[in-house]
Amino acid sequence: FAENVFNAKKYKREQQLSNPKKKISLEFLKNKYVKMFLMGILIFVMAVAGLVIKQNLDKKKQQILEKTNSEKTKQQLLESANIDMKIGNYESSLKKFEEAKLKYKNDSEKVNEIDNKIILVKQAMIGRDAEKLGDENVTNKNYDLAKVNYEKALKIYNSTKMGDIQKLNDKIKKNNEIVDILKEEKLGDEESKNQNFLKAKEIYQAIIDKLGPDKNPEISTRIKEKIANIDKIDEADSIVGNANSLYRRGQYDLAKTKFESAL
Repeated sequence: FAENVFNAKKYKREQQLSNPKKKISLEFLKNKYVKMFLMGILIFVMAVAGLVIKQNLDKKKQQILEKTNSEKTKQQLLESANIDMKIGNYESSLKKFEEAKLKYKNDSEKVNEIDNKIILVKQAMIGRDAEKLGDENVTNKNYDLAKVNYEKALKIYNSTKMGDIQKLNDKIKKNNEIVDILKEEKLGDEESKNQNFLKAKEIYQAIIDKLGPDKNPEISTRIKEKIANIDKIDEADSIVGNANSLYRRGQYDLAKTKFESAL
């Protein structure tokens, strides 16, 4: 038993020598037809493998190209929206921003940036519409309403840093001048109504001086007519004074003519 334990390896070797395994014969591989067949299989396998590799490479290349084109398209769309926003094409800009938002739906940072732009564009549209309404009120001579519209638009433009602020400020300045002039004209009308013609004429003349030759010819013409009317009243007063003198001297026919002229 002890001998068997210590000679286990020797026993194993003896068993292997006494019962050798049969070797596989490869003699058939030396046949030329077998060689040609195996070579054909090898070439076929290599061709199929190459085709599969090429298809995979082409697929990845196409995917990369499509992704690149997609990113480029999204970027161009966003740039176009920004340009429209800057030049005041707000409807077009808003449409492009909303389209870009859908394309960037998987990019939360970009979506947040686009949302902020959309808010700015919508506010700018409100400001633009307020300015347009102000222009319409100026055309309709509703200057007080126009002032409210312009101030609303200016507030939005200043907060969004959008819109033509300088142009709007010029409109506000011009409209405010008209509002002030109309207030002065109203004051002159009150003086004229109370027959304080000298004071009324001073107010009207100050308005003419303020307007100058080019500003608002419609108001200038109206004020000049009021000054002319006051001058006619002065002339009528002078005629009445002359007629009274004639009347006191008994020259009734001549006095009557003067009174009619004054009337």
